[in-house]
Amino acid sequence: MENFPLRYARRTLLASLVISSMGMTVLFPVLAPLGRQIGLSEFQITSIIAASSLTVFLITPVWGRMSDAWGRKRVMLIGLIGFAAGTSLFCSVLYAGMVGLLTGTLLYASLIVSRVMHATVFSATMPASNAYMADITDVGTRTKGMAASGAASNIGSILGPTLTGLAAISMLMPLW
Repeated sequence: MENFPLRYARRTLLASLVISSMGMTVLFPVLAPLGRQIGLSEFQITSIIAASSLTVFLITPVWGRMSDAWGRKRVMLIGLIGFAAGTSLFCSVLYAGMVGLLTGTLLYASLIVSRVMHATVFSATMPASNAYMADITDVGTRTKGMAASGAASNIGSILGPTLTGLAAISMLMPLW
């Protein structure tokens, strides 16, 4: 029988992957209408997502090396705490645009910078979680563990946009 702390570690890891992937993708369906509402062009709206994706692509290997040097749990915590802070920052900037506190180029630049900051720290979660899953599984169960990590991320990526149904209540509801 699997010991409790290891089982708890796996469940916590998988739950954090679902939640972080969900939070990363919840923005996709609502950014276009929100962007139009605050006066952004289609190019500006898509470049916010593109800048975030490019950042994750470029920074993830750096976090993988940091995970080797600093430890899996530390890097994972940095990623999750930074993810929460980055989401709050991005939502705050978006809200400032919706109420007219930020407009035009300053709003656009602030949205790009906040989303890139968010992606920079969020990108720590995947390499650290994959490495941690490899660390806590033996050779016989490693494939199953890695598949569970991938499935958790994909479930989160599906659930994130699904939450945009809450936009009927408020356009910012899925982001908070």
